[in-house]
Amino acid sequence: MRRRAWWLGGLAATAAVVALVSARAQSAVGRGEVAGRVCADDACGEPLGGAIVTVDCPGLARSTSTVTDVNGVFAIGDLPAGRCMVSASKAAYLTMRYGAKAPGRAGSAVVVGEAARLAPITLVLPRGAVITGTVRGPDGQPLSDVTVHVIAVSRVRPASDVADVATDDLGQYRFFGLMPGDYLVGAEVRSIGPATEMPSTEDMDRRFAELAAHRTVEAPAAPQEAPARTPANSFAPTFYPGVVSAQEASSIAVAAGEERTADFRIAPVPSGRIEGTVGTADGSTPPPVEIRLDQPGPALPVLLGSRSASTARVTGAEGRFALNGVLPGRYTVSAVAGTGAGKLWAMTDVAYSGDAVTGVRLVLRPALHFAGRAAFAGAPMPAGFAATIRLTQISTRSEFSSGANPDALAAPAVGRIGPDGTFDVAGLTPGVYAVSVTGAGPWRAQSVVAGGRDVLDVPLELPSSADVRDAVVSFSRQRAELSGTLLAPAGAVVPASDYTIVAFPTDRGFWLPGARRIQSARAAADGHFSLADLPGGEYFLVAVTDIEPDDLADPDFLSTLSAAATRLRLADGEVRTQDLRLAGGVPQTVRPGR
Repeated sequence: MRRRAWWLGGLAATAAVVALVSARAQSAVGRGEVAGRVCADDACGEPLGGAIVTVDCPGLARSTSTVTDVNGVFAIGDLPAGRCMVSASKAAYLTMRYGAKAPGRAGSAVVVGEAARLAPITLVLPRGAVITGTVRGPDGQPLSDVTVHVIAVSRVRPASDVADVATDDLGQYRFFGLMPGDYLVGAEVRSIGPATEMPSTEDMDRRFAELAAHRTVEAPAAPQEAPARTPANSFAPTFYPGVVSAQEASSIAVAAGEERTADFRIAPVPSGRIEGTVGTADGSTPPPVEIRLDQPGPALPVLLGSRSASTARVTGAEGRFALNGVLPGRYTVSAVAGTGAGKLWAMTDVAYSGDAVTGVRLVLRPALHFAGRAAFAGAPMPAGFAATIRLTQISTRSEFSSGANPDALAAPAVGRIGPDGTFDVAGLTPGVYAVSVTGAGPWRAQSVVAGGRDVLDVPLELPSSADVRDAVVSFSRQRAELSGTLLAPAGAVVPASDYTIVAFPTDRGFWLPGARRIQSARAAADGHFSLADLPGGEYFLVAVTDIEPDDLADPDFLSTLSAAATRLRLADGEVRTQDLRLAGGVPQTVRPGR
């Protein structure tokens, strides 16, 4: 079974508002050795032999590993003094880091020293989840050698193909060692091209009739018009519980150690073509045109790759095109001709339900512009100033959700700020864009305001109706910084580097993946932390443990943190010191001059 390095972090995390733990194995002092056991349960009633234990220490050029014996026991010596990270893994079980609260979470360091022998540690590996089932054909018979994919889905990141297997002679598949989370299961018959075509019953009857007619000696018949070809049937990639659309698929939620069964059938569905013409409003001959067929929804790796984007050639003076092998569903047909300021585009939505779609008409129109000016807090533009405005399309739809695919659909469009302080990003088509500003040297883009929205904080939605001509990019040389120290109660020993400081806006409208207003930093050994270039606004500030990057893109997780966080307001470009103290299970703000 092929594996990719992708993990769904659990959405729960433990804030550092929990009570301090004073005596933990991680803070014991050792003598150049880490030893312990790997088990399948907290009581270690099921030791895990053959598990791989890995230790990473700052003084090691590379990690060092060993394998547990039949009793799950391990020992790794010759380790340099310092704070080392320990993890364990075994097939069918979930990899765990020592001190982590859940699979996929950050662990706690083990302090290795020279004064005393480190107490043995225990790593508990939960069993991974299992999804298994049988794939059958339309007649209910098992299908062998069908490629089955298990795809992890999340609200905060694109779908990820975790693994794929081929069904056995009984049509069965089995995925094991899965992280807790939500998954789609899909299957595709191995073939070349987007679908494996099967003649329809009507086509077969007609062909048999033609063969029978050829065997009968008759007078030549008058030429007849060829009968209309019925749509071919195709074995389309199919999702559990037996649907060809990812939007209609049922996700399967699994917990650690849980086994779920997902049986489904692959049935032939009609596939056909979408035909139409493309041209200009004035009837002039356009430059070479590319026709593209896209299906809305999450971008899925490997599976349905041929459905999500198909292209066609334009032929003849009338600009005819035909898209073949189209499966039932809703699509966007688009056309692009030329590049840059001379680019032309057209777009329309179509639905294919089994009957050929004809007469689609695409009328090319000029590409859109995103233009505006630079501002420098009321001052004139500095001599020699240069910067680039970059727009990266992330969706062809006008609607945007936090689960949208952040991968670029095409090469970014760029525009440079000229000597007069203006810019013009040309050659754009309708859709949703991520906006960024680069190459400004010591200057920092504080905001890019278009239509009353700062599109550095939220995606730019570019409609088909009009250009954007009044965008304002505000620059500043002031670099904001929020820094401080994470403090423990008097007399307590707390490894500050076990904690991460998180700042995020109080405005939930900014809780989007990759938001510049959501930042985190691991506290140093002395508790110091620093967060740079936060835009002005009101923020929550909190110290947390056991956090994964995906958590910061999950609104539910941020909402949980906000209940125990400290509120503070930052001005644009402000440099501020704000300490946090852990006391009684609640982080407390320490005012300057403590």
